[in-house]
Amino acid sequence: MKKIVYIVIFILAETVVDSQQLPVFSQYTDNLFLVNPAVAGAEGVTTITLTNRIQWVGISGAPQTSALSIEGRILKRRFQLKSLFGFLLGEKKGTKDKYYVAKKEGKVGMGGYVFEDRNGVIDRTGFLYAYTYHIFLRGYNQISFGLALSAFQFRLDRNNIVVVQPDDPILNSSVLRTSFIPDASVGFYWMNHHFFAGLSGLQLSQSFLKYGNSSFNDYQLLRTYYAVGGGFFPIGNDYTINPTVLLKTTEQAQTFQTDFTAKIMYEDQYWTGMSYRTNGDIVFLMGVKYGKFIFNYSYDYPPNPLRQHTYGSHELTIAMKFGSTERRYRWKDRF
Repeated sequence: MKKIVYIVIFILAETVVDSQQLPVFSQYTDNLFLVNPAVAGAEGVTTITLTNRIQWVGISGAPQTSALSIEGRILKRRFQLKSLFGFLLGEKKGTKDKYYVAKKEGKVGMGGYVFEDRNGVIDRTGFLYAYTYHIFLRGYNQISFGLALSAFQFRLDRNNIVVVQPDDPILNSSVLRTSFIPDASVGFYWMNHHFFAGLSGLQLSQSFLKYGNSSFNDYQLLRTYYAVGGGFFPIGNDYTINPTVLLKTTEQAQTFQTDFTAKIMYEDQYWTGMSYRTNGDIVFLMGVKYGKFIFNYSYDYPPNPLRQHTYGSHELTIAMKFGSTERRYRWKDRF
């Protein structure tokens, strides 16, 4: 029994120091909010997204992640005082009249998500709440700043621990207790007509995981940093190319990973593409938009020698977007 417990803790240690301390998402281009809190409300529409990822199908205990997110912008009605020459109203030429014009305004965004990330017998569940502030600049540019507070717990699943002696007292020891951890994230995001870029930092508190045994108190969550950039380039009237690069690293560059993604979109209704991840994964992407609904599917083809033991990874995302596109950006003259 003790051997099994130490194997579990070894897996926990590997999870904490490995690049997959946080879930991997292949469809990050379609829900950047999961890696950058400043994205909440950046597009001006309200988006609800359900993501489910099954990694390394065929390997028992492989990671599985589910997340439900909602983010949008808080719009309010504002009245702006303007002047109108009186002769337009039939009055004497040269006089002016004051009147109020109703206008939509929104600089504050909010969002949140709940998630469950399961890796072997380790279960990580939690939630995040984000507050963002958007600033409009000349040249149709927008910059956004985001702050998020989160809380989650690490739990060892006793039901899936195979034991030789079920009544072994170590099952009730503090080694198997749940750890509840508060945390915070920050982000910056910039966008305009054709380009976007962002920086974010997650797990800022770098909490320690303590499971009751002093030998394992040095396993620490690491700050994780994301940098993302990309653009949209029209080709003719119907097609658009969307290249994106995502950089991910942890504190003191203990791990480093890069995703290179390119998608081609047809009339903003259908798209397909590929990603290359520096760990050797090749990802195939496809999606379709139907009314307010968006469906995305991706398949990760793993590198050797992992591909000899798995059928790859599958990720499915279903999203709903509310709000007309006319109110999305400053240059649409709606905010």
